[in-house]
Amino acid sequence: MLKNHKKIKIVVGVVFVMLILLLLSMEIVKRKGYYLIYDWIYFAIVYGILFLAIMLCSKNKYLRWIEYVVILVILGFNTKALLDASENKVFIFNSHNFKNEIIIKEVVNKKHGKDSSVKTFDLKRRFYLFSKRVDEYPTENLYRAFSSGKYKVNWISENIATVNYLYNKYEDIKQHVYTFNFKEPISYNYVTASITGKWVDKENPNNTLIVQNNKFIYKKGEETFVYDGANAVQKGYRAVVFQASGLAPDLSIILNEGSKIDSSCLLNKEATIFIGHVSLKDEKYGLFKKVDR
Repeated sequence: MLKNHKKIKIVVGVVFVMLILLLLSMEIVKRKGYYLIYDWIYFAIVYGILFLAIMLCSKNKYLRWIEYVVILVILGFNTKALLDASENKVFIFNSHNFKNEIIIKEVVNKKHGKDSSVKTFDLKRRFYLFSKRVDEYPTENLYRAFSSGKYKVNWISENIATVNYLYNKYEDIKQHVYTFNFKEPISYNYVTASITGKWVDKENPNNTLIVQNNKFIYKKGEETFVYDGANAVQKGYRAVVFQASGLAPDLSIILNEGSKIDSSCLLNKEATIFIGHVSLKDEKYGLFKKVDR
């Protein structure tokens, strides 16, 4: 029986040391810019260490009570930190074939019990449980768009997706564009200049986009929308969003796979583009091809 007890102590001690080393490694990779996707994992490891520490407490009565007090204090701090971290929310969206994913995390910082800042990050998975912050979703006045459900994820294709979300409480919609597995061009090119000409929806020829003199005339059904190139915001290398005036929705244009901007600053003849409005509703993007006028 005594031998078994010693063996259990040794196993507990080994696991205890391993958990501490794991915790230290997490702190080291954090300094390299890698963070746990789910914060609760960190606190769960601390709970495990505290539980094992109780099992390894000294047999000396007075020393054991000192160890209990230290464990209790750490337990309190860990629980408080866990409750604060529970305000952070993680949202994961997969493509239909599950080969691509979008990870969005809302991080809430508190001060005196109140929210002092809310930041929403675009994450890229690393080492399965960790992630790297690659971009940020700007918001205004501590607004939590994703926790509030005020967003729309649209997988246009397996390798192209848009995330539309409310920037604030005043129906101001912003968009992020994801193009997975696309080879980045050697040099930066302006998408607005590359789509000069006339484009027609391959499924519905009545839907057209005419680009001339820095004006973008988009016809969808019986409606016509006019956008100014001066109000264009390029998203990465392959997409652009045109901010509308009045009640008209913003317009999103995304280069399809295989579309390349050549030395003339125009898209290749075989290029196709996706066009759709920036909306929180189910917006179907049309696939457009260029035609001779």
